[in-house]
Amino acid sequence: MLYKGSIRIPAESALIAFESAARNGSFSRAAKELQISRSAVRSRVAGLEKQLSTRLFERSRSGLSLTEAGCRFRDAVVAGLCVIEDGVAEAASRSDRDRAV
Repeated sequence: MLYKGSIRIPAESALIAFESAARNGSFSRAAKELQISRSAVRSRVAGLEKQLSTRLFERSRSGLSLTEAGCRFRDAVVAGLCVIEDGVAEAASRSDRDRAV
């Protein structure tokens, strides 16, 4: 876990599992996409819900749908992952003399 002031930032694996489940509307499809078990995805999402003290998904036989809190959290997670992706791309594009050996 990372810390920013007094706010505990969830593990990357939990954020990625949540984002995949939100996008796919299914723990099973998220598990297939991430090449992990369905129970691992469910566990990571349950951990997020516990940490945030709120439900992120409505669960039904037809799949998952985001709660209002889940929609807001998804938007923040996607924005954060995009910033990280941009940072990785920028770091990877640096000249060879700047790269670690």
